[in-house]
Amino acid sequence: MPRPRGTSRISGPVKLAAIVLCCVVFVWLGCFCASVALSFIAAHKLRIRTRCTATCIRAASPRDAATAEDSVQDIASDVFGVSRRALALGFFGLCFLPGGHSTDVYKWLVAQVEGLPRDIRPTRDDFQALKNAAAEVPSDAAGVHVLDLGAGAGGDLKYITYARFNQPIHVTAIEPNVFTWKALRETADTLGFIEDSAAESENMNGIGTLRCLKDIGEVAPNTVSFVLVKESLCSVDNPAKVVQEVFRVLRPGGVFYFVEHVAAERGSLFLQIQSLLRPLQQGFSNGCDPARTTEETIRQSCPWASVQVERYSLPYDLHLAPHIRGFAVKPTS
Repeated sequence: MPRPRGTSRISGPVKLAAIVLCCVVFVWLGCFCASVALSFIAAHKLRIRTRCTATCIRAASPRDAATAEDSVQDIASDVFGVSRRALALGFFGLCFLPGGHSTDVYKWLVAQVEGLPRDIRPTRDDFQALKNAAAEVPSDAAGVHVLDLGAGAGGDLKYITYARFNQPIHVTAIEPNVFTWKALRETADTLGFIEDSAAESENMNGIGTLRCLKDIGEVAPNTVSFVLVKESLCSVDNPAKVVQEVFRVLRPGGVFYFVEHVAAERGSLFLQIQSLLRPLQQGFSNGCDPARTTEETIRQSCPWASVQVERYSLPYDLHLAPHIRGFAVKPTS
């Protein structure tokens, strides 16, 4: 039977894909709207409770009442701020625009999320792995030169301080998203790092210096003692090239320390699920690929003197985000 003029034929798989995509969009939008609504309700309740508490104690101590009110008002403002940032990032992530991750709007939104206060501390196993890697770093009376690749808002600077390097620690933070640099510098200042441009004019009374760069290509070869990469190789366009750049900037005997989430075992159901989730993960998580064979990339990209890798799982990853941590050492000659 001929098709009526003006109609088009759409295959079943295309219809199914369109339905699934629409469902995902509506579920994601509903979750964010519900989160924002609950946050606004919580903030409103906090403000009401603050006023009641302040009214009760104002007669006895007006100063304490004012302090309590200001404190909870700040908490309520933080709740509103988190809600607005999460909603904005969610809406933009829904677009999946080609090249959207390279726009300043997206980078600014990511910087707002990364700049939220978080208490990042290594676990006992993380600390032991850091200690083992730091023990391999060549000693230098002038201090240790560390490169933080994918520095973000500075959350990994605590990892560097926990490594117990000899001071001063000269950190080069590589972060292409310049909108995070403000939070990065504030975090560094809190930990005791001095801006590299100001170190010569100030007394060196901090634990080290910090300089921010957009690309690892700006770093001279054979100048870095320790490179830290924490869950960043999943998002770069060419991880093998990045590992080769790490090898280039390391001094002979330098150490490349990495923590990454990787692909599940080959042939497993979890790897198939990771592959299905890849487009969504990359759309919502700044290009993050959940199914990369990062260990193979590190081992095969460069002629390392030694590579030590430990595989582990987090309690909440449901076998969909297995992790590796370890370090590679550049040959001394």
